[in-house]
Amino acid sequence: IYQLCTACPELPVVVCGVTMASPANYRGFIRECPNLHLEISQFVCPGEITRLAEDGLASRLIFGSDLPTRHAGAPLAAVGLEELDDTARRMILHDNLAQLLPALEPVESALGPRDLPQFSSIIDTHVHLGGWNYAFAASGRAEDTLRDMERCGISSVIATSLWACFGEVALGNQNVAEACEAFPGRIYGYLTLDPKHPAEVARQIERYGFRSAFRGIKLHGQTHA
Repeated sequence: IYQLCTACPELPVVVCGVTMASPANYRGFIRECPNLHLEISQFVCPGEITRLAEDGLASRLIFGSDLPTRHAGAPLAAVGLEELDDTARRMILHDNLAQLLPALEPVESALGPRDLPQFSSIIDTHVHLGGWNYAFAASGRAEDTLRDMERCGISSVIATSLWACFGEVALGNQNVAEACEAFPGRIYGYLTLDPKHPAEVARQIERYGFRSAFRGIKLHGQTHA
């Protein structure tokens, strides 16, 4: 992508499906390549759009919904609930793409939080506690997860621990258990197990397998050094 952008500086390049650690990876050379744009339908880290906008990169973000594969509410909520001013929000939702496709009809106003799709109840089944070097995840505390839930109108979540997913199974499952106990009815958990270590699997199931707060099992055999 970098070679394409630098070899063809007049060619607008839009990278679709940017997710997880990718925004951080792109941030370094997006300033060097003024023709590079990132489509946001799969941005998953809370606050990532705000951080890019604060870096002066709101003009490089293109709204996308990934319809019909996904519901449009998630990316709309991502833009509407980020800490953006109206100018940045309008740029992301319309103006940036309108510059690339001049035939687009103008819009009257930018989307604000009051314009978001309304849902009777939102249960997020893919939430992480803890920390991971390659993606922003607040501070990893359950309190921060609850704060983001309140901001986004999420009633409850089912969480795994990033520590458990990447080598610290016992520590991660303990972290999830403590979060479930601290916020009953708001935070539930997946019990993370690494099939490569059957003895530890047995210990984790014996310790947590019958706790009502754990609503499923996540098999995760990947270990990062």
